[in-house]
Amino acid sequence: MRAMQRRFSPPVSGLALWSQRLAFLALLMAAFGLYVGRTGAVPLLPSMAVIGSALFLSSLAAVLAVAAFVVIWRVGAKGLGSAYAGLVLALLLLAYPAYLAALSLTLPVLADVSTDFSAPPGFSPSRQAVARRGNYTPPAYDASFAAAQRAAYPGVQPVLLELGVDESFRLVQQALQQRRWTIVEAVGPQRARDEAYVEAIDRSPLLRIPEDIVIRLRAVGDETRIDMRSTSRIGRHDFGANARRIESLVGDLVALAKDR
Repeated sequence: MRAMQRRFSPPVSGLALWSQRLAFLALLMAAFGLYVGRTGAVPLLPSMAVIGSALFLSSLAAVLAVAAFVVIWRVGAKGLGSAYAGLVLALLLLAYPAYLAALSLTLPVLADVSTDFSAPPGFSPSRQAVARRGNYTPPAYDASFAAAQRAAYPGVQPVLLELGVDESFRLVQQALQQRRWTIVEAVGPQRARDEAYVEAIDRSPLLRIPEDIVIRLRAVGDETRIDMRSTSRIGRHDFGANARRIESLVGDLVALAKDR
């Protein structure tokens, strides 16, 4: 009787097993891609290719899991736990890309944001600044971005501080140091020109991709107008990151100025 029970025991769904295996493999690949990308152990593009492959495997694992659920329900096969594990892991890996995809549907295709459209701050062409950027200089601002930026990010505006340029210049550097951004170049105000610049590099949260920002300070009477420009190095869509960077830095500067 026991032999008959073993003989007629329902089989384990191969779809469920492969869903779980692919999901675990995708998890390992994604973790490896993030690690080597963040540490700079390999160039950025290969690490992004590894992560892209992991996302493809995650999608395949999710499809196999759904197919396994159908087979298990129809023929009574085993493997429900494996299919469930594969689906959960796959969805966890796909959650953040899905979030970015949703943002791309509501935000314009922008990767360069400025508080001044007519005369946007420019990045330093000096040899020292270019070297600190890794022999990279962001391209000139494209004025065709202005209309889309106005509509999507009306809060991206210059800030006016009731401080002189000298004190505002020190305040900007303090804010950047608190954020642990890398200061590329800082040119203080001079007698012939009451204007200052600070250029810095922020990094994206996951892959630590460099993002460039330049801050220009100009005297307006007894006050200082601060304009900013933030730009991404990779891709045509920043998913709102540059606008958020500028708005949060403006908030920091206003808070620091109030504490003076």
